Amino acid sequence: MRRSPSLLLLPLLLAAATACGGGDDADRDDSGQVTGSEEIAVEALRVGDCLQTPDEGVVTELTAIPCDQPHDGEVYSSFDLEQADAYPGDDAVDAAVDAQCLPAFAAFVGLPYDESELELSPLTPTEEGFEAGDREVLCLVQDLDGGVTGTLRGAAR
Repeated sequence: MRRSPSLLLLPLLLAAATACGGGDDADRDDSGQVTGSEEIAVEALRVGDCLQTPDEGVVTELTAIPCDQPHDGEVYSSFDLEQADAYPGDDAVDAAVDAQCLPAFAAFVGLPYDESELELSPLTPTEEGFEAGDREVLCLVQDLDGGVTGTLRGAAR
């Protein structure tokens, strides 16, 4: 039996901070796909981007990689946390991740999270980032073994 997604995510949780990175977007082709491996600011990531994910911690930049090259993660969905005057707290952010990323995971991968060998690894705003206006949560699917080429859409594993 798998643990609840929020508990499983703690060692893999990535926090996005606003305006701390270079702010640079990846080189993209006309369809918006990343064309070369490069460090980009977290806020420049888009649904469909493939990347190398760090183990954990506060992240301002990640390595975006063309999906036809080996990578370990892919942005499959995004949503904004509700507008509020103050950071809602880690429990509320975890609940929002569960409510938004889990159904999107099943639709994207083709299996419910609790039946999949793949991991859900969200990028969420830190409290400081939230206070500065960052509300976006990026839902990442991750293969801990790495070496994925192509998309994990419909992987059903």
